[in-house]
Amino acid sequence: MKSTINTHLAILLLTGIGSSGLHAQQSPPKDPYRTVLVSGTVEAAESAKVENETGVDTKIVRIVEEGTMVKKGDLLMELDSYALTENTYSTEISILKAANALAKANGDVELAKIMNEFAMKVARNALQTAEANLKNFQAAGMKTTVEDLQARVAVT
Repeated sequence: MKSTINTHLAILLLTGIGSSGLHAQQSPPKDPYRTVLVSGTVEAAESAKVENETGVDTKIVRIVEEGTMVKKGDLLMELDSYALTENTYSTEISILKAANALAKANGDVELAKIMNEFAMKVARNALQTAEANLKNFQAAGMKTTVEDLQARVAVT
């Protein structure tokens, strides 16, 4: 009987050792990906800054989805051109208004030159007329004075 007990103990011992080996191995996790919750800021390893040099804010109409395969020459982003077009038209209108104001100012300058030339001619004519009147007056006045003196001499 001792040998039967020893045999049973040996079998139990071997079974226990064998089953402990099965339990020692871990089964693979059901989900190999783990979720880690952390706080902070995520930044791209490489980035490119796209700037609008016109100073006009524009909206993105269309942009290529992340992960989309693109090749050289493919459109990556489309901006709303309405604000740029409106700004262009506004600038063109400002240029036309400034050109119109310049043309008017140039016309005013030319008109002022013509008016000044005319005023100079009128002033020269007035001067010539005054000088001629002075000569006539002096000549007539001298003649009258001489005649007056002769008449006085004759009376005396």
